Amino acid sequence: MLRILRQLNAEEARQVAAHAGARPGAAPEEIIRSLSRVCGANVWGLFPAQSDDVLLDNAGRRLGMLPMTGGIRAVPARERAIFAYYVRQAWSAAEEDRQRLVLRYALESWDSSTLPRPEVPPNPRGELLHVALEGFLQHTAGCRALAVATESAALSLPVPAPPLGRVSIPFPGAAQGHQALYRVLIVLWRARARLLRDKRLQRAEAERQLRQIESLLAVRQRNLSAAPTSWTADPRSGLSVTAAAAVSVGVHAAVAVLTPVAIVPAVVIGAAGLVWSASATMFGGKAHTDQRVSQMHAQIHALRSQMAHLDRDLFELELE
Repeated sequence: MLRILRQLNAEEARQVAAHAGARPGAAPEEIIRSLSRVCGANVWGLFPAQSDDVLLDNAGRRLGMLPMTGGIRAVPARERAIFAYYVRQAWSAAEEDRQRLVLRYALESWDSSTLPRPEVPPNPRGELLHVALEGFLQHTAGCRALAVATESAALSLPVPAPPLGRVSIPFPGAAQGHQALYRVLIVLWRARARLLRDKRLQRAEAERQLRQIESLLAVRQRNLSAAPTSWTADPRSGLSVTAAAAVSVGVHAAVAVLTPVAIVPAVVIGAAGLVWSASATMFGGKAHTDQRVSQMHAQIHALRSQMAHLDRDLFELELE
């Protein structure tokens, strides 16, 4: 919850602050405190909760849910459970025509890349409408789709809000807290859908740029390889020197003059030729020293790193 609050755009942040009773431009942590104050989620009965796990644990208990276990890791599941609870209440209070309209918009807004859209019969009625709703609420993609659908066909939470647990509302302002949390959650689920769309577009654009740069790099390297190379940067020049030194040693051996004075210079020259050849192989190629090739390699590395981050964000958004 807090992670999505930090990624809201200006309009979403304005809506969330208004629903939570926070000042315009409030930080995500301040919105959590304000929402906790409205919902009556207090620590020791006095201080508004400052973290989303305490807020959602408290809100879930007041709706009759079991205490939340697992700490921060359990926050997404508890948030989805509370959102599903509110949607069911709003669904039950809506007319069938509104329910069918919401389903139609939700089907159009389905954005999962792995799960197929829920099967909804044409012109469903009665129990079939509730079955279709549950098909959406079972998945995070369905929650996103329903939240986006309510932007065109609103689902209002009934007033007064549903009973808190097994007893009636135990404190003043509880209905206001339910309404505030429900509206905030709707904005957050819509924000998730927007973020998913935006990051998919960013991923596609990064992949397009990567293919383009790799194609240009291949052309550049091919052109550099085909261009004439200086003899000093050619590994074969060093090998030629080494071969000449070896021939010299062979000649001296043939005439039986294998003295150190005759062999040592040839060995030194041959070793120098090998060093020359190795250096030319490692550093003499134009593809290794070309500035444009280096820049393209840097761009490819940056794009691959960006795509890896986007893949991780997309995976988290798909599951959250």
